[in-house]
Amino acid sequence: MKKNYITLMAAVLITAGAQAQETSDTVAFESFDDIVKRETATKSQQENDAEHLKLWDKRSYLDISYTSNTLKSSEFPSAKGAYDASYKSKAGINLQYGHTYDFHKKPIANMLFIGMNYTGIDLNYAKYDAAPMPQNFYQGDDAPYSVGWYNKKQTVDYGMALGPAVTVYPFAPLGCLATDKIRFQMYFQIGYNARLTIIDDVLGNPSKDATKTMYTFAHGMTTKFGFSLTWDFVGLGYEIWNASKLTNITFSEDYDTGNFKSKARSSRLFLQFRF
Repeated sequence: MKKNYITLMAAVLITAGAQAQETSDTVAFESFDDIVKRETATKSQQENDAEHLKLWDKRSYLDISYTSNTLKSSEFPSAKGAYDASYKSKAGINLQYGHTYDFHKKPIANMLFIGMNYTGIDLNYAKYDAAPMPQNFYQGDDAPYSVGWYNKKQTVDYGMALGPAVTVYPFAPLGCLATDKIRFQMYFQIGYNARLTIIDDVLGNPSKDATKTMYTFAHGMTTKFGFSLTWDFVGLGYEIWNASKLTNITFSEDYDTGNFKSKARSSRLFLQFRF
């Protein structure tokens, strides 16, 4: 009886040990599988994060614009503000280079950045045709200058600007890298601008011998508002630039024309490159 009891107990222990070994092997195998899955997911996430970091690091921008410019003179030295001449450019081009400085490294809700745009180079060129003089044009001693202001002009601007910017990756929550590259940015900037205006034929005389060239330097504060839509490194945008008060200083060989005020506005449709 005792011998049978010992044999039975040995069988039970052997069976329990085998089951324990099998369970241990199964747990070990499942743990290894979990480790592989976790490492694979981690690597995939790291690769995805690296791609997003490359995308988010494209904070510098280069804009090439076709522009429509308006120039408005609020005062003439001769007419003392009696006339308000407005001119629209025949052609214009603009080049801007700047950088976006985000306030945080990773996007809010995986799709939103808040920061500042700094435009260090804002170059603009515009060409204006001659405009007809008003019928009640002032014919005083300084009339030749005013006649010249109505003639053909060219303007060259250089400015810098700084202001807040909001950047949105609208499709980032979808988790598709191709659509994650779609970026929308809206911005507002305040800056300072210097302008050189070249006025041809100051005397208003078609005779080549009588033609003079006058130079006017202007400077003042500017504002601009715009937005852009890009995919990865290239996109399109639109901007409105405005100078509500430019102080003009005139340089002329023959006339002491003094200073006057002017206004300027530019609408810019641009091609943007991000890098």
